[in-house]
Amino acid sequence: MTVLRTDNQSGMALLVVLGVIALLLPWILHDLQNQRFTVRRVQNELAMQQAYRLAESTLQQVMLNLEKEGGQVFDETRMGGASGKNGEGMTEIEVIDATRYVNINDLVLANGDLNRPVYHLMGEIFEYLHVDISLLNVVVDWMDSDETQMGGTETESSRYQSQGLNYGLANEPMAGRMELNYLPGWNEDLIRRIEPYARVFPGCQYAGINLNNADAVILVAMAEGWNVDTFLQARPFVDLQQMQKAGFPLQAEDASFARFQSSCFAVTIQTQVAEVRGTLESWLLAKDGKISLMGVRWSG
Repeated sequence: MTVLRTDNQSGMALLVVLGVIALLLPWILHDLQNQRFTVRRVQNELAMQQAYRLAESTLQQVMLNLEKEGGQVFDETRMGGASGKNGEGMTEIEVIDATRYVNINDLVLANGDLNRPVYHLMGEIFEYLHVDISLLNVVVDWMDSDETQMGGTETESSRYQSQGLNYGLANEPMAGRMELNYLPGWNEDLIRRIEPYARVFPGCQYAGINLNNADAVILVAMAEGWNVDTFLQARPFVDLQQMQKAGFPLQAEDASFARFQSSCFAVTIQTQVAEVRGTLESWLLAKDGKISLMGVRWSG
């Protein structure tokens, strides 16, 4: 028997189909969006792994290049920022001779006490820059082990509480440059003024200052009655004995951290694979012609 459908019945069937599609469409679109998100997330994870491997291999090449230099680098510009492409992505490299600068972390000894020779040297630099010494004391208070303010009788934490700062002191060496921004009275302008002479190098504590590579301002702060311009023309020196024989003596406290080779490097490698970027920070120790890795930090 043949059943004849009316136009109304056909129309109803079409409406039902369209209704089902309308109900399913949001779920289908949502599922497609989730799939695209999953694919993108996996792609980004793979790209991040590639970026990390690229940074690792670049760091190995930097270490080999430094070994070829024998750990003696007198020109930061020559060793400085570089960039280039390879098969995986882009890299940007910055190699800084940490011993060109005063390491701000050296203001405090390993036992948490004040490192007076470095504090005196930093004080001279602050005076040259016309920066109030109280701002240097704030740095020491941030890192040292006691609870008494430098140059005062109040507790260190009271300074932060009185200014409404809802964090405490680290009581340990700084993890990086960004910590300087946490200190009362410090800002980016002050940090940029200090950076030509003193920086934060977490992995290069007590590496000393390479007098063959240090800025003239640091040398002026250390000079014991000798002319810095004459010293700049006479360097490099092999050791302290040769330097003193040439007529450039140092006080015992300054001689304790005087060096004549570049012994620690801060290396920052930025990599990009596709749209993913990562940064590898590392600290390298140069000793006896060999370069060893002291510490590394990856962020992506």
